[in-house]
Amino acid sequence: MGIIKATAGAVGGTLADQWLEYYICDSIAPEVLAQKVNKSVSDNSSNTKGDPNIVTNGSIVVVNEGQCAFVIEQGKVLGFYDKIGENVVGDSKSSGVFSGGGLKSIGKQAFGRIGFGGDAGIHQSVIYLDLKEKMNNEFSSTVHVNISDERTNINIVSTVSFSGVFSYRITNPLVFYKNICKNTSNTVYCTSVLPQLTEELQEVFSVAVNSVCRNGIMPHELNAYLNEIDEAVRLQMTQQWCELRGFCVVSVAINGLNVDKDDVDDLKRYERAAAVAGVPFSPGLIGVNFAGFENENKPEPPKEKKEENKTPPSLWCCSCGKMNTTKFCSNCGKQWNEK
Repeated sequence: MGIIKATAGAVGGTLADQWLEYYICDSIAPEVLAQKVNKSVSDNSSNTKGDPNIVTNGSIVVVNEGQCAFVIEQGKVLGFYDKIGENVVGDSKSSGVFSGGGLKSIGKQAFGRIGFGGDAGIHQSVIYLDLKEKMNNEFSSTVHVNISDERTNINIVSTVSFSGVFSYRITNPLVFYKNICKNTSNTVYCTSVLPQLTEELQEVFSVAVNSVCRNGIMPHELNAYLNEIDEAVRLQMTQQWCELRGFCVVSVAINGLNVDKDDVDDLKRYERAAAVAGVPFSPGLIGVNFAGFENENKPEPPKEKKEENKTPPSLWCCSCGKMNTTKFCSNCGKQWNEK
């Protein structure tokens, strides 16, 4: 009975799979990167009983603008289609009378299915990828920038916060399929890759900011270098993601960089002390406007010295150029002199 049932199933299944399939994906949702598509069947179609996991030789795969498609056979890429319009499937292990297989192919296919209990013994699918740019992906973080000045022996770690948006798209569909899609049976959503992409972008941004600052740029000047930072981040992310995952970061837009208020206060205090001592302090933050606390950065005139004050200030500069906090210079041993 089992052989009879398998034979009947093999013959019936083979006959049902002789039709050519027509695949089309009218639109892909913005939150989707890739999705499996079934054959198109209308109310007038007779191709309703065929195996959904069979793509017959000669079938049509329609590709719209901003899309591409893969035909997968037994887990491997059988065909890749990025030409806009109709694409004909070739080299499939499944052939029918309408694709030139002839009547002999029906008997051969039916006999082959008997060994699998009447099933086709093959798995094929059509997967569409969205190649359009995925925009308005938000990111935000903080960067710790080391500010140092050899002349005044000052070393401060300044905290810079930033936020912005970035966009990306699939640029290497084959790499994307192999490393991201793999043998997906349904849909690949943006949420499956976005957390990793965002985290790595924030790390690259932090490196880019510190790299700019190492060239002598101070935190208050970073907003004037946003284009350079954006470009550095985009190029680095493209290198990492395009080669490994088939993605490309198209653009990065920074809303702005803000320096921590306490850090600005510290820099102002050091600069004033250096100005009183007659030694320029390279950060030069007095009078610079920072977002959220512009009014606090107005320059203040140095206080007049009083004759009766014999105590050194909290920070004074020796004639040798060393900044000190005690009465005697830690470099040359010279005593502080208020005059």
